[in-house]
Amino acid sequence: LSPARITSKGGTSGGVAIAWNANRRAMVFENIVPGRANGALVSISEIGDMMFISVYGHDGNLAETKITMRSITQFLATVGKPFVIGGDFNAGPEAITSVLHELNFPATVMAPTGTNLSITTVCELIDFFVVHPKVHALVKETTACHFTGITSPHDPVLIQFQLPSNSDRGTFLNRPRKPPSASH
Repeated sequence: LSPARITSKGGTSGGVAIAWNANRRAMVFENIVPGRANGALVSISEIGDMMFISVYGHDGNLAETKITMRSITQFLATVGKPFVIGGDFNAGPEAITSVLHELNFPATVMAPTGTNLSITTVCELIDFFVVHPKVHALVKETTACHFTGITSPHDPVLIQFQLPSNSDRGTFLNRPRKPPSASH
């Protein structure tokens, strides 16, 4: 968890947090980017370990958000696990998709349609997910705003996964296999 801080516009940021089901084993990574990104490597028996990262982008400063995303993607490359990055990017899905392309980082941006930030003068989409390609294959349905109007000014975004069944359980991670022994 990261503590609250005063933003460049004089407001207070609640920081970032991540939560998971208590019956899941997890390793917490605080301050992947101090005050901007925290994570947890959560063990999910049906699919293995998955990295979840909560992010808070820089308001009105895409260049700083790009630096934050570069730090996150470098961290994820080191961890080497499928991931979900979610939160308030303070930039639209198109801008974050462009940043990921510039960083040459394979991921899919999953955003609900419409808007999920409603302030009297602003209405835009800044809360969404960025997922690993293999995680994208597990998504049950399109992301959607959840509990609309309850947590103002942001509407939480929901993403749901369809865990592998017994028949396709081994197909998610496609773990490398040892080649068969050479025979002479």
